[in-house]
Amino acid sequence: MNWIELVVVAAVVGGSVVSLVRWVMRSREQRRLLRSGATAAGRIVSAARTGTFVNEQPELKLGVIVHLPDGHTRQIAVTQVVDMLDLSRAQAGANVTVRYDPARPDHAVIAFDAAPDEAAARPPTDLEVNAGELLMAQQELQDELEKTGASAAAVVQEIKPLPVDLNNGAGVLVLLKAAVKPDDAVAFTAEFPAALARERLPKYQPGERIWVRYDREHPSRVALDWVKQHGTVSRA
Repeated sequence: MNWIELVVVAAVVGGSVVSLVRWVMRSREQRRLLRSGATAAGRIVSAARTGTFVNEQPELKLGVIVHLPDGHTRQIAVTQVVDMLDLSRAQAGANVTVRYDPARPDHAVIAFDAAPDEAAARPPTDLEVNAGELLMAQQELQDELEKTGASAAAVVQEIKPLPVDLNNGAGVLVLLKAAVKPDDAVAFTAEFPAALARERLPKYQPGERIWVRYDREHPSRVALDWVKQHGTVSRA
């Protein structure tokens, strides 16, 4: 354990041991990736402070669209401590260099000190960035509705794939239009995005019955009910 980790240990009095262990492991992995990780171009699409500080440096949760050297686009979330001098670059819309594990591209860190020409691939297009922002917003809504939303059956009316690959091409981002039929409320039509594994696409064709969760006060806020639909919380 190095001196930075010791400072964190000393600062976390009465805190969660599990959270501390996770932070130490993530910190070690990110240092490894900065030294020897593969390089890709990326663009930050969202940035939020977690409320944690390490040596007076804030920890941020960053949504990043990464364009891998093999041509696939990937949307990832990176949580890392950012130097105060780099905060102006840790903003939505900023082009960055990403270091990642080729075997697990979701394991990544932003190299704020890397020169822009070090990136091994082109930055994501505006279309890819917009799709990434849409996906991240929908995932946040889905997490919210899993806790507070009502479940209802629905029938797919239309499906529109978007030109963005997920998980190295194994998944796809789509726009779904469905007739939602709650048991205790008036039926309504909703349009919403979803990240789907390609193998699951046949279950979302027009006429197929699916399960969704929706906000009772604002029915236009709809997301898939993953537990009822697939018996799991895992996604694309």
